[in-house]
Amino acid sequence: MTEKTPRKRKAAPKPEAGEQADAALKKAVLKEALKDAAFDGFTDAMLAKAGKKAGADKDALARLFPAGVSSLVEYFSTSIDEAMEEKLGALDLSKRKIRERIKLAVLTRLAL
Repeated sequence: MTEKTPRKRKAAPKPEAGEQADAALKKAVLKEALKDAAFDGFTDAMLAKAGKKAGADKDALARLFPAGVSSLVEYFSTSIDEAMEEKLGALDLSKRKIRERIKLAVLTRLAL
């Protein structure tokens, strides 16, 4: 009898890799959606169109945005909040007057 050499199994993809791919796809869908939102509004049809342009199928869109366009709007708001926090966090605001801080925060938010 001959011994079988064990076959090497491919490593299962790390969950982090899947999460990173989902995050990248989610970002791509948002980018495409923002191009059309001014004309089409935030609608399910616009989300489907943006998903198609970004390379997301219906299952991926359902996973990434479970409440449809509401999830997209929520993701957009959260991503803008995070970008604003990142930009403001890089500045030393401690020596500025409160009205200057508020003005800078508002202008930063509007620029995003």
